[in-house]
Amino acid sequence: MKTRPVGITILAVLGFLSVLFYLVMTIVAFVNPAQANNLLQGMSGGGVGPAPLQHLAAILPAYFLVTGLLTAALSWGLWTLKNWARILCLVVIGLSVIGGAVEIVVAWSHSTLPATVGALARLLIAILIFVYLNSPRVRAAFHPSS
Repeated sequence: MKTRPVGITILAVLGFLSVLFYLVMTIVAFVNPAQANNLLQGMSGGGVGPAPLQHLAAILPAYFLVTGLLTAALSWGLWTLKNWARILCLVVIGLSVIGGAVEIVVAWSHSTLPATVGALARLLIAILIFVYLNSPRVRAAFHPSS
């Protein structure tokens, strides 16, 4: 039996917790779209964050539901050390880093300093997770033992 690295356990647990968030947001977006928009706006302080999701309007509940299901599958894959989950995480993080960098550049002139610092911190965390998932010890944990 392979030992799951502590960092992978943490990422999987955080993933499962975010599934709960997506479930709540699915319900809120379905029952009270105005409240969902307020929550998204509140998470987007200073012009950087998920506020653009408000433009999804009627399909916002579906977006949160699909995102929650994908996050659940990915978290399960990490928990059970499936290499496809590690690779998919790398792809998603790579896209997130590119999107985050573009978001920072676009919002630079009209975002607040705390929002920019927060966005840069999220970007740094994503890069650190990317490097961690590529470390030899973590890669070895995801490959079958011979």
